[in-house]
Amino acid sequence: MTANIQDRASIERIYPPERFAEDIGRNSDPKATVLSGVRILSGLDGQGNFEFVRASRHVGEPPEDDAGVFLSPFLVTAAAGDKAGYESSPRNSGAAEHSKTSEYGAFIDRVIEAARTARSPAATGRDDERLRGLRQ
Repeated sequence: MTANIQDRASIERIYPPERFAEDIGRNSDPKATVLSGVRILSGLDGQGNFEFVRASRHVGEPPEDDAGVFLSPFLVTAAAGDKAGYESSPRNSGAAEHSKTSEYGAFIDRVIEAARTARSPAATGRDDERLRGLRQ
């Protein structure tokens, strides 16, 4: 899906806060073998557009490969009294809500920064450097 780094809402439509909360819950499990998040598939074009999708990967895979850059959210702070950070009790619901909002915003900032530095995957074919030269 296409998003634009100057239009934060375009990123949030593809990766909404609800999905972020679900992914943080899954990724925060110490026994998780698969991480959930987003994969940036292309670098920026002239207008600041880039391709990214919701994705998952095994914990042993590198975060950056030929398929793009993978980012997964993790719980950074937990409100006092929160067991897993996203389960709020009446006494701290305001603190938990603020924590969720700020962590989501920080993750969207990470997506924007990663899109700025991402390279488009090299196309295989005639212009591929690996295919040049003498072949036997």
